[in-house]
Amino acid sequence: MFARTHSQYWKICSSIRQKRYASGNQTNIIFGANTDVGKTVITAGLIRASGNTSHYVKPLQCGGSDQRFVEKYATNVTSATTLFEWETPASPHYAARVENKPISDEQVITSLKDCLDSLNSPMTWVETAGGVMSPSSSSPDNNGPHHARDKELSWGWVPQADLYQTFSDSMSAVLIGDGRLGGISATLTALESLLIRGYNVSGVIVIEKGYENQKAIQEYASREVDGRTATSTIFRYPESSIVSLPELPPEPEPLDDWYHSEETTKALESFVQVHLNQAWEDCKSAN
Repeated sequence: MFARTHSQYWKICSSIRQKRYASGNQTNIIFGANTDVGKTVITAGLIRASGNTSHYVKPLQCGGSDQRFVEKYATNVTSATTLFEWETPASPHYAARVENKPISDEQVITSLKDCLDSLNSPMTWVETAGGVMSPSSSSPDNNGPHHARDKELSWGWVPQADLYQTFSDSMSAVLIGDGRLGGISATLTALESLLIRGYNVSGVIVIEKGYENQKAIQEYASREVDGRTATSTIFRYPESSIVSLPELPPEPEPLDDWYHSEETTKALESFVQVHLNQAWEDCKSAN
């Protein structure tokens, strides 16, 4: 089943595949199963847990500033950069249209490549916007057949997972799962979307909301499925690749205690050391 889906997808998307990007530094790309699942909170936690000089890059920002949040809670971050931003707190495709500030796919990818090439760091973290299939920024320059288009505006866009696909071989992907009711389906769907696009997914991290979604996702990831990986399961170590984090305190309570808690610290440090470092070795071997 997976092999057929994989083949069909690449036939459909052959026209939009780009030359793969190769990076000499360890780079991780953070995706979310949905909006508001704690992507920025966990990204800051992973940076804290890395213990290395790290850089943070937010290619697309709509409303607020994830960069400021990371700079506040991840004090070991060397630099934090936002490439393109809009004031409207909405999807990038919508914010770009209402503010009349189009950004094309080519602009995003070129700017991100240039940014990554300029960094001299053992570790870089790239945080995407919204969910795996959430829209990227839109532009009249995005006029290929693979773009979703508005008939009146003719501004096209692609999903986040397609936008960054050129980096799938050179970055380790981390999926932030959805701990809410209905989050199991959303997380597994997002995971499938990344896998069929060739991303090297290191694992899934979930902030629990009382529904034990992590356990269900772990059960699914432990199933043997031919053709996915060399180990015949989705992850090399299914029992530890799906990480559960404690629920966040209610807003506006600060997150310092949450970040310093033993449960949070141990889970994130273990994930970075075991999974992300191994994933980076796999990326280097593949390239």
